[in-house]
Formats: sequence, C-alpha cells, structure tokens
Amino acid sequence: MVDEKDFQILARLARDPFASNEGIGGSLGLSGNSIKRRIESLVAEGVVPGTWLFPIPQIFRRHSRIFVYRDMAKPEAAIDVALRADPIVWAGFDVDRSFHAHAYATTPDAAPPPELVKALGEPSFAVSPPFSGATATEAAVSSIDLRILAVLMRQPRAPLKEIAATTGLSAKTVRRHREAMFANGSFMLFPVIHAAQARGLVLYNAYAQGAAVPSKVQPILSALPRCRLITTRTNPPGVWLIGWANSMAEVADVDAHLRGLPGVERSGIIMRQRVDFAVERVEGWIQEDLARWGRAQRSGVLPSS
Repeated sequence: MVDEKDFQILARLARDPFASNEGIGGSLGLSGNSIKRRIESLVAEGVVPGTWLFPIPQIFRRHSRIFVYRDMAKPEAAIDVALRADPIVWAGFDVDRSFHAHAYATTPDAAPPPELVKALGEPSFAVSPPFSGATATEAAVSSIDLRILAVLMRQPRAPLKEIAATTGLSAKTVRRHREAMFANGSFMLFPVIHAAQARGLVLYNAYAQGAAVPSKVQPILSALPRCRLITTRTNPPGVWLIGWANSMAEVADVDAHLRGLPGVERSGIIMRQRVDFAVERVEGWIQEDLARWGRAQRSGVLPSS
C-alpha cells in the first residue's frame, strides 16, 4: 500500500534525485534502511519501476518532439512498437489512454518516423515541448560528462565511488561534473510513477504555466497542501508538481483548483499508467559522441557542437 511517507519519499527524489537514503530519512524521521526498503517495495509493486535519467536532446544536437495518439486500442503493445522506431526515446500512455511517443528528432518540426506511422498510424497531433531552452552550443558537454552520463543512464542513484570505479575518474571529479550538469539542466531525472499500479493513495503529477507562476510558487503550494514542488521552469514559465490524493474525485478537485489560481494561464494533471524507455538508443548516441571526442583529441581539434 502506498502511504503518505511513500509520497514524501517520491517527492524528495523528484526534487533532489541524488539525495542519499539517510538524507531522505533524516527529514522524515526514518532510517536510511527504512527508506531503502520502502523504495524497493514501490519498485516491486510496479508503482515506481525505476528512476530514469535522460540527457536533454540538445546535447545530441536534437529536438524534443512528442507524437500523441488518442484512445489507442492496445496501448501496452504499442509501447514496444513505438520504441523500435528511431529516434523515439520513450513511449507510454496515461490513465485517460492518451498515448505518447517522444522522439529526439533532428529538426524541431519533424514528421513522425515512418516506422511509427506504419505500425500505429498517423498521430492525432504533435508538439515540441521546450523541456530546456538551451541551444546545442549551451548544452554542449565534455567527454568526462559523457562518460558519467553513460553510467547514470542505467544507475542514476549509483554511489559516487561506483561511478568513479566504472569511469576511471575520481569521486571528486564525478561529483563536480554530475552536480554541474544537474545545475545546468543537462539531463532530466525523475522517478517514473505508474499511477494505476498504486494501491492506497492516488499519485499524480501536475503542472501550471503562466508568466507570473514562477514568482507565485509559495501561494500555489499553500493552496494545494498535498502537492510538492519538483521544479520551476522559465521556458515556458511555470512549475511542475507531484501530488497525492485519496480518490480520483480529489484529483479532479485539484485540477479545477489549479486552473482557478491567480496567474495560472494553463495547467493540467498527468497520471502515467505506464512508460518505457529506449535506453540503448540514447546510450548509442553517447558512445557516438565519445568516439567523436576520441577522434578530435587524436587530431588535436575539439569537436564542435
């Protein structure tokens, strides 16, 4: 059963994904071992199948492009089909059965991949969400960053010593580069929540957008006591939240309340039923860029973004 302590753990992980079990436990009156057991239980129940880290598309000189399908008959089967289509990096569906296939496309207005259309048909619509406003030049990372990302893709919460041993870097170097990438928004890191798998509390994400929203974070949180802030965004300006409720009716009330808050121009509730990732595809791009760095170092010319 998912309880309020579990929610507090997930909220902390969403906001501070590198926090230690002991650090999380200290703020909740629980031991590090207790936090570890609770996270393992959430994973075993399928509520939180894992914490995922994905580099932003600009690192690979690409663009976010999401293809959305409405009322898909067999969304579970469609996930595997979508993930086989290059350059789809994740696919999943929500409780309302809307299906999303997220591509890291070479152009910001790219058409859906032919393989996706052949298997699933034309999407209902496509959007290019600005998860990051960085240009390819601003998002450029070093070969050290890429080596660290290659480990974090599979093990986002791996101990520093473990990452250091795998990469051949010092723990100090790993910490410095990891923290710099996190601060610069070089990757998206979040616990994946399968809302439909949760027994007990209803877990969901919410967002609110509007020019004044980032300056109204505290009033928004005060109005929604069962929500916690994950992050504040500037492009478009807004906030991303994680919340819990006792029923779907309560979630609907939160949705209505959020829409009515001063300064909120656009808002919504997101309840993932399942999402999976094409980790190998992104790992391949990382290895390609590492190879570029290797060739550049041998020639004495650094790779351009």
